[in-house]
Amino acid sequence: LRLEMPVALELDYGPELARARIAERVRDKQHQAWNKAKRTGLSFVGPRRVVKLAHTKRAKSYEVFGSLNPQFAAAGNRAAATEAVKRLRAFKAQYARALGAWTAGDRSACFPEGTWWMRVCHGARCGPGPQSTESAAEALLAALPGGIAGVQLEGPISCSEAAASVPLAMKLSVPGAFIGTIGCIAR
Repeated sequence: LRLEMPVALELDYGPELARARIAERVRDKQHQAWNKAKRTGLSFVGPRRVVKLAHTKRAKSYEVFGSLNPQFAAAGNRAAATEAVKRLRAFKAQYARALGAWTAGDRSACFPEGTWWMRVCHGARCGPGPQSTESAAEALLAALPGGIAGVQLEGPISCSEAAASVPLAMKLSVPGAFIGTIGCIAR
């Protein structure tokens, strides 16, 4: 990671004064954090003391085991964490239903959006997916600067034989030349 001085600060203050202003702001923020920690009764070890600590040392504070799920970083926002847990449970339930149908032979089973392995390796459908392949291809062509004169959609191709009945990609070509594929858009 390389840190560089923002050009605007150098132009406004010059390199030395800009560094001094940043250092001053950092010191202010550190003092605010220390004062807040003192007011709330929290403590922490500073950088000089932390390097002197034994690597086997453990925290003395007690925390109820399992009270937090580190899978979600919600920064203390319980509503956001609760919502994330609900969404994950809904995803897992929908995935389990789709996988059950898939293993029972139903190749039209629709996996939840965000499923990668089943879509890429087995050609499974995922939804609610993006717009249809044809409209996605047309949108891409329209988004190109000035469009590409003579480019045509040649029709759907499939990314795997397992999903041959579902158009997953569109071939792009100009008369006499293949340009490429707008690929693997599962519907």
